[in-house]
Order: sequence, then C-alpha cells, then structure tokens
Amino acid sequence: MPSPSIHYARTEDGVSIAYWAIGSGSPVFVDVGYWSHIQREWDIPERRAWLERQAEHHRVIRFDHRGSGLSDRNVDDLSLEALGRDIDAVLEHAGLKDAALFATSGGQRAAVAYAANNPERVSQLVLWQPAYAPAGNLPPSLKALAMLRDADWEFYTDTMVLWIQGWTSAETSVRLGAMFREACTAEVVRASNEQQNVDLAPLLEAISVPTLLIFRPSVREYNAEASRDLASRIPSARSVFIDGTNYAWYLPDAEKLVATVDAFLAEHEPEPEPEHVEVVSTQELTADTHVVLFTDIAGSSALASRYGDDHAHEVRRAHDRIVREALQAFRGREVKHTGDGIMAAFAMASHGLNCAIEIQRNVAAYNDEHETYPLSIYVGLNAGEPIAENEDLFGTSVDLAARICDFADSGQILVSDVVRQLVAGKQYLFSDHGLSELRGMEDPIRLWEVRWLEVDG
Repeated sequence: MPSPSIHYARTEDGVSIAYWAIGSGSPVFVDVGYWSHIQREWDIPERRAWLERQAEHHRVIRFDHRGSGLSDRNVDDLSLEALGRDIDAVLEHAGLKDAALFATSGGQRAAVAYAANNPERVSQLVLWQPAYAPAGNLPPSLKALAMLRDADWEFYTDTMVLWIQGWTSAETSVRLGAMFREACTAEVVRASNEQQNVDLAPLLEAISVPTLLIFRPSVREYNAEASRDLASRIPSARSVFIDGTNYAWYLPDAEKLVATVDAFLAEHEPEPEPEHVEVVSTQELTADTHVVLFTDIAGSSALASRYGDDHAHEVRRAHDRIVREALQAFRGREVKHTGDGIMAAFAMASHGLNCAIEIQRNVAAYNDEHETYPLSIYVGLNAGEPIAENEDLFGTSVDLAARICDFADSGQILVSDVVRQLVAGKQYLFSDHGLSELRGMEDPIRLWEVRWLEVDG
C-alpha cells in the first residue's frame, strides 16, 4: 500500500492537525498520543504492517497531536482539553459522527478524558497496557526516564525504544528512535507529562462507552493490584490478558492483539447512520439537496492509439481505483460508470469537495510514478434535487454537473456557485471562473475552480 495522503484539520483554537485515513468499515483512531509522526512511521515495516492489518476491517485514522509530527509544533497549550480539541477537529474534518479510540502509553490520558467528556463521539475505547496511579505518583522506572529525558534527549529516545519494544532488530530500533526524535521535542514531552498531575479517578468513573483493557502481565512494570484498581474504576470495562514481554502493539507477535481488538469492535459495531450515502437508498437521497460529482478521463478516446491497448486499459483501471477509493473515504455513492468516468452522489458538499481533491491529488501521485503513461482527469460538481429512478439519478442538476465536468480542463475541479455557497466559511480556496456558456444550458452559469493544490486536505 502506498503512503496515505495527508489531510489537515483545524481546531477551534486555530491549530492545524495532520491526519490520514486508510481502509473502510467502522472508524477507529489508532494510538492516540504525542509520540507520533504519521508520515515517518510508514517507513517502519512493523508499524505499517500492523496498521494495514487493522485496516482490513476498519477505517483506520492516524493523526499527530498538536506539538508533534506534521501538526502545528509551536503551541503552548498541551492540556487534556486541548488534545480533545485535536480529536474533535479530525472527526469533523473526516466527516465522522464518532469513532473508536485505541490508545497506548502517553495517549491514554487524552483518550480517557475525551471518552469521559464526549461519550456521544466515542463508540468504543481500547487501552493497551493501561496503568493507573494517583496523580503525580509515577513508577520508579518512569521517574528515571524523565530524568534521562532532561539530561540527554537522544539517549532518552533510544532508551525509550528499548523500554517499549525490547531487544528487536537494530534497524527497527534505529528507525523508531529517529522517528521519536523527529516526532517531537524534549520540551513537548516534558509539557505533556504534566498531564500526570491530573487526577484521572473522576474521569475513569465517568466513562460510559464500552471499554476494553488489554494487559501483558509479563512486562516488567505490570502491577496486578493497580490493574484491578483501574478496571474497577471504569463501569463499562472488561480486561483481557495476552502473552508477550514488550509494550509495542505493532511487533510481529501482535496478531493476537489485532484479533482481540477486531472482535471487541465487531461486538459493539454501531448501527449504520442513515445519513451515510452508501447505506441509504436512492429514493431517500432525493429528500434533500444532493451533491453530484462527475469525473472524466482527459483524452480518453485517444488513449489506445497513444499508449496501446494494454497501457490504455491500465490507465482506465487506475482512474477507477483512485475514484472508488476516494468515494469510500468520503462517503460517496457510485451511481454509475459512464465509460470514461464515474458519476457519484454525496449527502454533504464538503464530502464531495474532499473527494474531488483526494482524486486529483492521488492522480498527481500516480503520475509521479507513471511518467510514461500519465492519467489526467476532469472533475465537476453541482448540487440540487435530482430525480431518482432505478438506482440512477436524473434531472437538470445532474445534467449541469456533467456539463461542468465537460467544461473543466485537465487536472481541474470546477463547481457550481451553489456548491461553493454550501461550504461557505470552510477551508476551501476558490477562484472565480466567471459566467460560462455550457452546452445544453440556456443561461450562462457561474463556475468556481477549486484550488486543490493549496487546500489543506
């Protein structure tokens, strides 16, 4: 699987949060914490393999909290409330009502606080190797690590690698240590550790969502009494114990962990939301304004003569794959294949625009790797109330979307004025394309170009 596309969400207090999403199914935020760099971790085969395995049954979302990774680094507020705003922003930008949280080590306090304060946005909570201690009462090993952090940052990160995953391959350890150092700074870790002074007891007792606690009793710092105390404080919690001697959730022996998490999430699988385009009928979609998207392959009729039949077929397959993956990621419903393009429908204008941007960005990434046989796509969007019949959509609003696509240039996204108005105030950049004469339309139509190269995901 290629490296996922990076998106950016903006929090209520103006912080940009980087995230990616892969897979399909019920959404789960994996490893909510500040030791992350969602781009660099893709170079660590063990972490990538675990994430890809989890994405076989779920839509996996990874994000960098404020102060770390690709998110805004120059921030002052690293409180649990601020970290909760990061989760809110990603949920909103990804178009999700709720998601499961899978948290490890430093991210567990943020996940616990968010689940306690926002139960309507958390479907399930999974804590890997959770530890509970009264505020400020750290185990001796963590106190020693904190002293080392302030004395020698590089030695500290290398020691953290050994503490987390034990003696694994030297190459993996070097990559993980380098990722830790690039993910954040000693100052961020120090500020984040101030969360240890927050008393978690009231938050634990307020958690109402289904919660799974996963322990490895063989690790050095495991404390049976503290684990029982933690489990007893969360009304909805159950505990599972699995073999292993390290803290890492992504090592090759973690298949049992993946299966355990899969089973728990499946057990509490939420009912499909009626507003999701992919799970409602065409008849239901016509009740509200609906967004229609068309794609078309540029120069499609000349592909065979220019590239040959085999390569032309590969280019068309690449188009279909890119568009369908984007539809899956942004809740689009494929209405039909038009031969050289795809017609799709969305319940929200932001989902349609995000999908169009994702399509053009992934086409650009494809072309970087296939310079000899590149792919170019036109994209057009309109919104209206189409007529539904036999799982197809008809009417003026659909015809206009198709004409807008026809009018676009290669690599361009054009939208009608109504689409632009539906997303007013959101982080999209438009340039006025002026009034345009479109084939089959009586009056000129004002079009807007989406400046997708400059849009934050």
